[in-house]
Amino acid sequence: MSNPNDYTVGWICAIVTESVAAQSLLDEKYAPPEHVARGDNNSYTLGRVGKHKVVIAVLPDGEYGIAAAASVARDMLRTFRNVRIGLMVGIGGGAPSRRHDIRLGDIVVSAPRDGRGGVFQYDFGKTIQNQAFRVTGFLNQPPTLLRAAVSNIRAQYESEGHHLDETINRIIEKNRRLLKTYKRPPPSSDRLYQSTVTHPVDGDASCAIVCGDDPYTLILRHPRGDDEDNPAVHYGLIASANQLMKNALIRDTLAAEKDVLCFEMEAAGLMNHFPCLVIRGICDYSDTHKNKEWQGYAAMAAAAYAKDLLLRISPEKVEVEKPIGEPGPGAIGPGGTTPGATGSGGTSPGATGSSSVGRYCREDLDRVFNTIDLRAELRIMAREPLVHYLSQVVPSTDYSRLQRFMEEMRRRGIRRERAFAPSIVNDIAQSLSMRTLALERTPYWNRYNWGPAAVRDCLEILRYAGGDVGEAGSPVYVSDYRFYFPEESI
Repeated sequence: MSNPNDYTVGWICAIVTESVAAQSLLDEKYAPPEHVARGDNNSYTLGRVGKHKVVIAVLPDGEYGIAAAASVARDMLRTFRNVRIGLMVGIGGGAPSRRHDIRLGDIVVSAPRDGRGGVFQYDFGKTIQNQAFRVTGFLNQPPTLLRAAVSNIRAQYESEGHHLDETINRIIEKNRRLLKTYKRPPPSSDRLYQSTVTHPVDGDASCAIVCGDDPYTLILRHPRGDDEDNPAVHYGLIASANQLMKNALIRDTLAAEKDVLCFEMEAAGLMNHFPCLVIRGICDYSDTHKNKEWQGYAAMAAAAYAKDLLLRISPEKVEVEKPIGEPGPGAIGPGGTTPGATGSGGTSPGATGSSSVGRYCREDLDRVFNTIDLRAELRIMAREPLVHYLSQVVPSTDYSRLQRFMEEMRRRGIRRERAFAPSIVNDIAQSLSMRTLALERTPYWNRYNWGPAAVRDCLEILRYAGGDVGEAGSPVYVSDYRFYFPEESI
């Protein structure tokens, strides 16, 4: 029987086509686990890529989107507690532009750009009367180990090219059952229509028949030369949301304003809790002309890139990484106490009774505030609305720890920018074992047994510590949170 602790790479797919591609790239396949953790609803494929043992999970049939992906990742970490690096591999819709010649079958890899971690949730934000929709929130970037491997593979591809297409052809030759669905479709089927050209609503026929090849409706693109990679690999921002993108006008707007390369529906649910690299094969152009003809090949291309990436990462480097699901120092144990803590105040051995925070909390504060590149964080803060970060509260068991943290921050005279820069909020939340929550339109206390007074007090603490931090330097008042909390609570 396979030991779950032997598996250090977690690979998540959204649909069966992606799972088939992932399994076909395994160097060796093992029997599935005989036992999984209680509450783990996933079904797993176990195998080996190079020297790495990989666990593959796919979303349940009929389930899509951010919440489903987060649930699969959470369950995976319950059973496979030693997973140290994560991959989200599958298909996505491309966003071709003048800057990026993205074509069907190409690969898009998430990479930090312009203060964003590589993935951003474009349907998460707020709508204000007479103003444009504002995207809020920050999603973490992939771990350093994966980003370093991406830099290495990117340099080699640029200087020597890649052999991804050859890899796919070898896989199909070994298993002819894959030929029909996973081979590369003919170039003539790669049609990029003008943004204003839409597929008929009731048209079940293919675009080749209904929309045709009229040069006035198509965007002319020259065939790639022998000196160009095909498929090409693009690196940059991936847009994620719970809705399927089938609007070429919105696609072009986000590509122009945010430099988006790809659209998909799962990654936003993973980045802050299952830090991973997102790899997408382009199967359509995020417009009304969607079809499944390119899905198989696009899934294969993404899986082939993922395998090539893993082969460049030594197992020794992976072992140095902390397991994704492992709590940091100062984790909250049963009953809401810190492991090793004594007394109701939550202080730990070696901490004085008069200290405003325990030993773990003080050490983590020193680590966080001494290692962050403040200038880079301020650049992020200048672009991102802060209402999301100021509203990141914690479960009630950690409420007293949050108060002690704020007291310690004020005692030290720490500048507000250091407290509320996006990445620092995430680091603090993790180091203090606070659970960072994504904003939802339901009151927090309905989900975590918070009373209105606790919410009001927490927001007051955040406002007091944050001073006049706000969008474009404007003040932040508790009343600003009425969109998220009922009127009577504040």
